[in-house]
Amino acid sequence: MSQAERDQLERATLKTLVIGWQEVSKILSGAECIPIIREALKSLALGEVVLPLRQGLVQPDKKGILGMMPAYLHNPRVLGLKAISVFPGNRDTPLSRTRARCCSLTQSTAGC
Repeated sequence: MSQAERDQLERATLKTLVIGWQEVSKILSGAECIPIIREALKSLALGEVVLPLRQGLVQPDKKGILGMMPAYLHNPRVLGLKAISVFPGNRDTPLSRTRARCCSLTQSTAGC
């Protein structure tokens, strides 16, 4: 397979799903989260997760902050990243103070 064919296949197979908190709450209830979180914490305690400290970047004018939280899970092998922006000055405006994106990346699939 040529590089061009591989690139075309990758573009055709990689899709990004973007959902908001309303959709998440319809798909996954709080009660359903408890065993998932329990397993995640167990994996962390067993050393099956690489979870470095959060990184942050503050705009020079101090009006915005970007927080980045990377992680790696050994089984299944997946990279993850949560990025969150915080704009405290938006408090008294119709604009959102925070925005977040989560990406789950594997060798064969990727999405943000």
